[in-house]
Amino acid sequence: MESITDTIWDVVICGTGLQQSLLALALSRSKKNILHIDPNLYYGGAEAALSLAEVDEWAAARPDATSTRIEAPAGSASGPVLGRLSAYSIALAPQVLHARSALVNLLVSSRAFRQLEFLAVSSFFVFDSSSLVRIPATREDVFATTAMPARSKRQLMKFLKFVLAFEGDAEETDEASGRGAAPWKEHASQPFGDYLASTFGLDDRLRDNILALTLSLDGASITVAEGLARLHRHITSMGVFGAGFAAVYPKWGGCGEIVQVACRAAAVGGATYMLGSGIRSVKFPDDKTDKGDEQGQLVEVELTQDMTVKTKLLVRGSDDVDTAETPSTMAQEKPEQQQLSRLVAIVGSPLPFLFAPTVEGAPVAGGAVIALPAGRPVLAAAAAPEHPIFVMAHSSDTGECPPGQSVLHFTTLKTENSKAVLDQALDSILSTLGHETRNHSSSTASGDSNDINDSKDSKDSGDPAPVPCLYKLYYEQPRGEGDTPASTISTARPEFRFSPPSVDLTMQDAPLDVVREAWRQVVGPDGADDAAYMVFEDREEGLADDDEFE
Repeated sequence: MESITDTIWDVVICGTGLQQSLLALALSRSKKNILHIDPNLYYGGAEAALSLAEVDEWAAARPDATSTRIEAPAGSASGPVLGRLSAYSIALAPQVLHARSALVNLLVSSRAFRQLEFLAVSSFFVFDSSSLVRIPATREDVFATTAMPARSKRQLMKFLKFVLAFEGDAEETDEASGRGAAPWKEHASQPFGDYLASTFGLDDRLRDNILALTLSLDGASITVAEGLARLHRHITSMGVFGAGFAAVYPKWGGCGEIVQVACRAAAVGGATYMLGSGIRSVKFPDDKTDKGDEQGQLVEVELTQDMTVKTKLLVRGSDDVDTAETPSTMAQEKPEQQQLSRLVAIVGSPLPFLFAPTVEGAPVAGGAVIALPAGRPVLAAAAAPEHPIFVMAHSSDTGECPPGQSVLHFTTLKTENSKAVLDQALDSILSTLGHETRNHSSSTASGDSNDINDSKDSKDSGDPAPVPCLYKLYYEQPRGEGDTPASTISTARPEFRFSPPSVDLTMQDAPLDVVREAWRQVVGPDGADDAAYMVFEDREEGLADDDEFE
């Protein structure tokens, strides 16, 4: 450990969240001296993927979290049970990655994708009147569905053509054609839900479908500009990696697995890792220090493992505040963050109808999305959630649970009763999944289509048991700043601070712009060749052995 204190580090990175880990990946070929620390004993920060044993320990240390194992009633017939705790990997902030997203591009150009396995996220459903209605994914899907009248199909196709022509950065005037600004520009900051109704005449059901595809927890209040941008990315991502899906999910824990791969690449490139080591205090160089005094320009970082290291630059998150700081020296006062309420349920069913191929030639999916629209009577006693609720369903193919089980991630904006709302949403979904499981079994046995919208008649033959819930976890998270322009906490000192990480349902591009800014600050103006940013060749065989990274 002596060499750690003797080394002059080019950068000390605190935290192994996605942004910090991508920075480590970006620096993995730079030959810089990198010390990467994390006060936690696991990688990933807010985006971590934990075993059930780790989840229980994590939840016990948080006042806003509770984990519950649900035992079968005494005397009940044998059924599915919770498996070994190590057989589960619970993603704390699961995010889907659209094919046309900046993160996917970086994973490809950096060659990190070779260490990852992606599964399709193909089906999007809207929960409606105690049933699941699949949202058409393609033009052929729109015309083939029986869940939508002809007039609605024509309206939807007209709107989708409009979205395909969307250009988010269009100039106010197209000089070549002489045309004015895009017609949506004057409505850019208005609520998207109102725009869909007033401009396109879409009814509530069509609006629910379209808003579900945005994956926005703001629902109808998302701005027109943001809503169109999200839809454009979704539609233009369709078919890029294969038929019938626009988004993917990394196996073994989503972004938590990307973090592992990024840190592994940095370790192979020479970075030093220390888990369970946070920052106790920081001593920045005095402003009066001679600029030519290299030692005097170093930052002294006292770690919680009773050692002090010296670095040219400190990179950390906004929550990593050392004890030496006072309100007068804080870079900026942190505003109150919006919170998310999350509920994770491990259920005793494979739910094959959620992951079935949507079109010919499409793969079996590893993920699916269910949206419970705001203001719709979809909860017990016809209650309506104040904000939309999204359910991300993961099959056992993700490696997050044993075969025969699935993991459901519920997310909504935090309110005074959001925990109770999520519990009600879970009950409603489990009941409906029980119906759909029986419908799927009946249609499969008879050789009929497995389209979830084509088999609803068996509900009249008696209510089946809800899909059993084996484990439940509730917790809260800061929402972060994923949809804001790239920003950091500014400071004149030799440090770089990331804003609160985004835990949006789909990975946005803005947080990655901040990673590039941090990279520029580490490598300096002479080494900041943007054209070469995260553009790597494959390493020689044997250099990226997983055994080298623990």
